[in-house]
Amino acid sequence: MIHYAQSLWKQYKNLEVSDRAALGAAGSFAAGVGMASIKFGLGIFTQSVLFIVSAVYYLVLCLSRFVIVYRHQKIRQLTDAVLRLNRETSVYHRTGLFLSCIGLSYAAFSVTLIFVGSTGKYSDIVAITVATITFIKIGIAARGLILSRRERNPMDSAVRFLAFTDAMLSIVVMQNVLLVSQGTSEAGRSSGIFGIVLGVCVVVAGLVMFFRRTSKTTFQAKQIEQ
Repeated sequence: MIHYAQSLWKQYKNLEVSDRAALGAAGSFAAGVGMASIKFGLGIFTQSVLFIVSAVYYLVLCLSRFVIVYRHQKIRQLTDAVLRLNRETSVYHRTGLFLSCIGLSYAAFSVTLIFVGSTGKYSDIVAITVATITFIKIGIAARGLILSRRERNPMDSAVRFLAFTDAMLSIVVMQNVLLVSQGTSEAGRSSGIFGIVLGVCVVVAGLVMFFRRTSKTTFQAKQIEQ
């Protein structure tokens, strides 16, 4: 059993960066659907609109990872290395535009949260569980971003940025749950303001991805061609 696991790990390490990113995205999609279902259930159980909305965003981000995996399967069949890299860069730019839309819509939702307030009842166990999951997601996503900067692969970076966006938006839910569990009266307003800030940050990050110059990519493509 150990030998089999070591063999699988060696096969995984020998994969290209984009292949590893696509494989990870496929696994996270399967786990993400289950996590979204759990969030929906918690939202209904605790009567929290924020939990339900968070589940919707989480599911959308998981679906976007699935789309990247699908596009990766098509792109990896290309024999022209330059064309393949250009297509991967196109996916990266489109992901940036998509993230900008996600951030804008989340900021708009957070505005309504300021005026409507926060609903839901959370026990200390729920608050601790949500905080633990959020910190783990932030750690994994931050590590992924560091690795993506080192590898400089467009497909890998696109997947990593989606994961990091999901982790950032989860902070709003964590803050709201912690404040409500402590009986803070301004929980909705605080979470709404924080959600607007994070939403704007996601918009800016997405625009940076979308308008990022492709000079490095073109240089890499010429190297591959040679």
